Amino acid sequence: MKSYLIRRILQFPLILAIIYVVTFCMVWVVPGDPFQNSDRAMDPETVQRLKEEYRMDKWYNFLTYYPYRLVVHQDFGPSLRNKEFSVNELIRERWPVSLSLGFIALVIAIVIGMTVGTLSAVYRDGLLDWLGMSLTMIGISVPAFVTAAVLLLVFVAYLDWFPAGSTAVGAGLTFSQLFLPSIALSLAPMAYIVRLQRVSMLDVLGADFVRTARAKGLAKPWVIIKHCLRNAFLPVLSYLGPAAAITLTGSFVVEQVFALNGLGKTFVDSVTNRDQTMILALVMIYSGLVLFLNLLVDLLYGVIDPRIDVAEVK
Repeated sequence: MKSYLIRRILQFPLILAIIYVVTFCMVWVVPGDPFQNSDRAMDPETVQRLKEEYRMDKWYNFLTYYPYRLVVHQDFGPSLRNKEFSVNELIRERWPVSLSLGFIALVIAIVIGMTVGTLSAVYRDGLLDWLGMSLTMIGISVPAFVTAAVLLLVFVAYLDWFPAGSTAVGAGLTFSQLFLPSIALSLAPMAYIVRLQRVSMLDVLGADFVRTARAKGLAKPWVIIKHCLRNAFLPVLSYLGPAAAITLTGSFVVEQVFALNGLGKTFVDSVTNRDQTMILALVMIYSGLVLFLNLLVDLLYGVIDPRIDVAEVK
């Protein structure tokens, strides 16, 4: 296990380097100039001076300088659009918003998804199963921006259950301010968890050890909680790696609709403004988080099911 963990960690720099180069090629060839994207056009000499200052005069200067800053100084460099702030400062300020939003959404998706999926399998072809599959179809079919817009119009504008200011940008967001965005963000992963949990639970319920436990006189709820849930959770665990990365960093669309100043909204703004340093920094953060969470999921396999030796899995 130790050698497996070291081997996986040593792969991270190579994977991140490839992602960085690919992302750089994409942002470099896209038309647009972050220095000219303003109301007042700059003269060519000023633009050239800024390009030289930010190492954007030559592609190889930009490609090599910012990785050097990141490795040596742990600094992503200045934001090309918000020149008074560094990328590190902007990420440090807005990361807690996306983290809080994603954490609440992930908890909602796991708790409701596993509960509904389990009940759908236990009461197969019944009312609960029909409701669970309806929830799945809605979560998969309805885009996140539609769900977010409907929640905003119904619960804020029409019912006035949440004050209009609850969606305003600002520090120190409360749970009530994050509740509606979390519901909108959790619906899609919740739907996939319901499907995975239902199918996996149906397979486990038909296993020999479950019939043996029931034949010994164990109550059905105890068999489900003690024996079935743990075995049925493995497919859901496989999905939680990328799902957690998406929800913990926040949704681009959901943050835009609810005007939450998190990393998702920042990424959209950076693409719109051609802020290359911010784009590269956020892509590296997203990629690193995905790699870490996938490694964590692989390690949790052995905890959930001791029979699985991840070091032997090819």
